[in-house]
Amino acid sequence: MRYAESPSSCYTYDHCPRKYKFRYIEKLPDPAGPAAELGKMFEDAVYPAWNNRNIPNHKDPKIEKMLYTLFTSIEVLSLPIASGFQEKIDVVCGRSRLLGYMDMRHVDNSITDIKTSKKQWDEKKLSESEQHVAYPYGAVKMGLLQPIFPIVFRYVITTTGENPIVQVIELNITEMDFMEYEKRFSERIKKIELEIFPTKRCYECNWCPYKKICPAWN
Repeated sequence: MRYAESPSSCYTYDHCPRKYKFRYIEKLPDPAGPAAELGKMFEDAVYPAWNNRNIPNHKDPKIEKMLYTLFTSIEVLSLPIASGFQEKIDVVCGRSRLLGYMDMRHVDNSITDIKTSKKQWDEKKLSESEQHVAYPYGAVKMGLLQPIFPIVFRYVITTTGENPIVQVIELNITEMDFMEYEKRFSERIKKIELEIFPTKRCYECNWCPYKKICPAWN
């Protein structure tokens, strides 16, 4: 599945600036559950094998099956080699800082983010992420990417079920996307400074790692 343009729907951290404050300003730990641990092990196995596409052995049969599916996917085999893995993003954005680790930067000035998921992503799931704008924005600001637009960002998602499926979502990030991101980021920080937070629970709240300490749940 490929999406030609980045979505314009709202993003998780804009919907809940309190969650952003918990994670990135107060730097509270984000408890990693089994799904996150599986994703981390999968990524750690993918990085050293990416450029030569050799399918690595793994002690976990599930991960080994996922790796086989990933590295035999025609879409993945056609992707460019990587010139950088897990590069840190740390740049000024308005009155705050943009922090994170970029999974893969490629020789053709594109970025890939490796994901694991119980099921394939749909447009709603895609709209909950902002990495496809945040990471290119940070990488350009740090000089890791050239400001040549559009910048290609792709999510490579491998499902974790009995029969894994690989999904590639490719997005073209424009200079206008950067400008809109800066505006959203500034508005988010302003809400945090003014302590303007949601007072009602929403559907996404059920999976928030900060639910136990959130005033909306107390």
